[in-house]
Order: sequence, then structure tokens, then C-alpha cells
Amino acid sequence: MSTRMPLGTFNANSIGSQFKREETLPSDLEAYKIGILGFQETRIDHQSEVQIGKYHLFTLPTGNPHHGIGFAIAPHLRENLRKCWAHSDRVGILQIQFSGAHRVNVITGYAPHSGYPTVDVDKFYEDLHDAFHSLPSRNTTFIIGDFNTKIGRRREGETYLGNWGRGQRNRNGHTLALFCEANQLFLTNTAFQKKAQHLTT
Repeated sequence: MSTRMPLGTFNANSIGSQFKREETLPSDLEAYKIGILGFQETRIDHQSEVQIGKYHLFTLPTGNPHHGIGFAIAPHLRENLRKCWAHSDRVGILQIQFSGAHRVNVITGYAPHSGYPTVDVDKFYEDLHDAFHSLPSRNTTFIIGDFNTKIGRRREGETYLGNWGRGQRNRNGHTLALFCEANQLFLTNTAFQKKAQHLTT
């Protein structure tokens, strides 16, 4: 029997309030039938596990209280959770164990926005690269998150983008493109057309 595991990502812009944790999040997670959600900008700096509605919310430790990353997982996946840990302040990893030796890794990342110095952006992608390559290649690994980029339209010869990129590629978009190309990754949210109200957040 197959296990459904729809993935999502969400810049929480703080989930410290009781209302967001107990009212807003559970209803949104259930409405979209999310299996695993990666959080960014939780502004929670310590490790914890709490139940929100039917979901389990994991926050990861960070040295910067203005950042904060974490995951929410659906109840049917909780027993499959092997471990969840912070690789850095901006990169976290969750590992799910299915039957046999099959493991699925989900990496959540929170990239510095374009106003940050290049050195900070480069450090994030170094951490992301190290996290990705720390996991066995025989596992299935997904990378989700808030990359603070404009990836733009696919250029000739690019195989890591679909037909539905948007806008002009900015500096962060160029860095993300290089990362995907170097690691043979595909930007899945460029593979399908979105409704107009979902193009910009």
C-alpha cells in the first residue's frame, strides 16, 4: 500500500502566537492535506515538539531568534519519523523511514534575502550543499523552503527549470540556478502553471 506524502513550505513570519499554532495552522494543514510542511522564520529558537490539531510540529534550535526553521508532519507519518535535526541556523533535515531500507529525507531551507551580503548567501548554499550530500544517495531527498529568489524564465539549455518560471532572474535566483544545476535538481514549482493569485506572495 502506498503512503501519500504531499509536501509544502511556509514562511510563518512567526508562529509564536497561540492563535497561529492552535487555530490557523491546523485548519490550513488539513485543508491542503499536507503530509510534511517545512517552516521558515518561525522565530522560535529552541527545539520542541508540540501537537497542533492532528499534526505534530517540530521546531529546531537556532542561534538567531529572527530565523527559526521546523517541520509539521501528518499523524499518519508520525510513526515513520526517524529523526529531525538542524544542520545550521537556516537548514533543517527530517528523515522518514518506510518499510525495508527506504528512507525519505526532506530538507527545509531559509535563504537570506537579496539585501544580505553575498557572503551570507554563499554560506547558506554551502550549508545546503553539505546537508544534501551528507545524506545517502540511495535515499529519496526533497529540498523545500523559502529561497527568497526570482528564478525567471527558463533559458536555453537549462534542464532544471520547467516552462513556468516568472519574471527576471535576480542575484539569488542565479545562485539557486547554479545550485540546482550542480546537484542535478529540478525546481518542481516551475513545472506547472499557477493561478494568478498564487504567483506572488
